[in-house]
Amino acid sequence: MRESKKMGNEMRKRVIRANKSWLVVFFLLSGLCFNAVAQDVAVFPQLGHSDYINSVAFTPDGMQFLLGSDDGTIKLWDINSGKVIRTFSGHSDSVASVAFSPDGKYVLSGSDDRTVKLWDVSSGLEIRTFSGHTDSVVSVVYSPDGKYILSGSWDKTVGSDNNQLVCALQDNSTVIFTASRGSECSQEIKELKHGVFTYAIIQGLKGEADLFKKGQITMKELDTYVSEMVPKLTKGLQHPTTSTPDGCINFVVADLK
Repeated sequence: MRESKKMGNEMRKRVIRANKSWLVVFFLLSGLCFNAVAQDVAVFPQLGHSDYINSVAFTPDGMQFLLGSDDGTIKLWDINSGKVIRTFSGHSDSVASVAFSPDGKYVLSGSDDRTVKLWDVSSGLEIRTFSGHTDSVVSVVYSPDGKYILSGSWDKTVGSDNNQLVCALQDNSTVIFTASRGSECSQEIKELKHGVFTYAIIQGLKGEADLFKKGQITMKELDTYVSEMVPKLTKGLQHPTTSTPDGCINFVVADLK
């Protein structure tokens, strides 16, 4: 149970988050948006939630925002109209934290149900549930490049997930090479003048991955070379992963002729 539940009415007024133009303040189930540039105030007398609002996140363009609530739902709102665009339902307990992916296409949410959920913004559908925490997940965030997620919990741990997130986000025409497993740190060797994964990719494309000496390097050859070279160079500390969509046909990634 989070602090909002413990402190009740003492925690009614919350200043949640501001972007460059908007400051959002919520008081119980009502709130207002204050435009710091134009000095305009938009009042939302009823925000559609049936319990406390815990978290707010703006879309990258600042025109929409998310609310995460103790009622277990997430709502996407339009700044200009003040109307609900979409409701995300699926958590079995309070939603403590919400975040947009850098491209605005996906939403992360952390909950008292001890899970992190990944959502598709356009459809409102749940893509995947990430489990592993043993207490409430009170913070979620994307890395700036959108490749990683972090979650913070009252179980005193920080969770990260690379492999599952990449698999969840890949479409039917994309092969994704990642530098390491989600639980590993990518290694750098000063003498190589690159991260080990980057070095292996460069060497592979220069010709080292041309395993059959045909003057061309295929996706699978590059994958094989990098997957073998990186663990060797890092003495087993780093293992690249490759996510390949179902039905993917091997293809040429470099022509050495």
